[in-house]
Amino acid sequence: MKACDRWVTRKTVLLLTLILSLSTTWLFGFASVKPVGLNQDFLKYRLRAPYVANFTHTIQIQNFGPSQATDVQLYVPLVQNQTARYFVMINKISPTPQQFLEDNENVYAYWNIEEIPTGQFFTVNINYHILAFNVGFLVNSSLVGSYTEHSAIYQEHTIPEHLIESNDTLIATTAQNVVGEETNPQEMALKIYEFVVDRLTYEAQLEEQGAIWALQNRKGDCSEYSYLFVALSRAVGIPSRVLTGFAFNNYVQSLSDGHMWAEYYLENYGWVPIGAGWSMFDELDGRHFASLLGEFEISEAPLYVNYYITYNDDAQLESYQTLQTLKASIDILNFSFAQTVYNAISEIRSAEITAEIAEVTGTQFLWNDRLIEAKAVLEEAEVYLQKAMETWSSQPNSAMVYAQTARERAEQVPKLLNDIMLETMMLIIVIPVIAVAAIVVFLARRGRGARENVLYIGS
Repeated sequence: MKACDRWVTRKTVLLLTLILSLSTTWLFGFASVKPVGLNQDFLKYRLRAPYVANFTHTIQIQNFGPSQATDVQLYVPLVQNQTARYFVMINKISPTPQQFLEDNENVYAYWNIEEIPTGQFFTVNINYHILAFNVGFLVNSSLVGSYTEHSAIYQEHTIPEHLIESNDTLIATTAQNVVGEETNPQEMALKIYEFVVDRLTYEAQLEEQGAIWALQNRKGDCSEYSYLFVALSRAVGIPSRVLTGFAFNNYVQSLSDGHMWAEYYLENYGWVPIGAGWSMFDELDGRHFASLLGEFEISEAPLYVNYYITYNDDAQLESYQTLQTLKASIDILNFSFAQTVYNAISEIRSAEITAEIAEVTGTQFLWNDRLIEAKAVLEEAEVYLQKAMETWSSQPNSAMVYAQTARERAEQVPKLLNDIMLETMMLIIVIPVIAVAAIVVFLARRGRGARENVLYIGS
């Protein structure tokens, strides 16, 4: 009977070995993932939550005086394409402007209105179709370059301006006290942002007050938050600027007031957004649309406005604006590059969610190298998307290829992760089956041995 026991033992070992061998072969047969090298460019920001806005800016000018108004001139800065912010297409402007004017980085629609009869209106409607998305910068302090102080960006955006009194003694002293010994521009900007948010209490102002006023009075609206951040930043040598435009809390909304926020410049990263009034640092949601970068310099005095009107002194005019945004389908853009970018961002987000699920299911403990490889593919997709965003205006053909590649890379990630998640689940199933089989064999063997011992004693 001992020979029979050894035969049962050998069969058990062979069975368990076969099960383990087949399960390992089955599982790892799908594990051939080629390493994917990251692009040499580093990831600066992530784009998320793409949507299409159907945005209409309406301006009405009313003559409520006793006589007609003549020689009325209207300037409206237009929302333009901003790298890593949104793509905008002007769907319709009514009535057609007499001219489009350019001033630095801004473009204006211009109307010379010969007359507005008493009691009558002149109405302008500008309709935009905008592909927008949230942008979040991923600033690595070690990758921030040093400023080139003779560059145009540095020279233009570190000097004092109207309402941005960066050369004022109080501003300069406060800025230095805030940043202390810090020398990294991003860390300095963060300290300034936190100071502004902590220092000011939000309170709407009827007039533009400026940075010094905000600092002294400890209050202000989006304008004062932006002026103070920019003034303090410039005082310590960080290029920065105010942006004027429109911001919505919801995808479908009507407003009458514009909005202001700020940007600061980092070498190797470009212009980085902050919205101190909305508690946003190094990020901006997709419902902010800038029409004016810096000052409105066409006017006699620099202004930060959504439109500007001049007319003869005898006229009695009133003006107001209406801002309306609606959520629309991507199809209204009829712009293949924008549609590809929209799809790429959606695929990247889907891949990101799959990666999060993979981590929750414990794949990193079993297939960590393969999970890292899948994440590398995901980051590569984001870098390609970034390259598309940064080259589309100068190299549209290359940008389209980059956007398509970003989408293709993102589509690969769920496939890779689904494989390792399936293998993880199979291991979770196979290992208990093997353990149960081993226990059953062991108990059967032990029970058979006990019966044989009883028979031997009885004989």
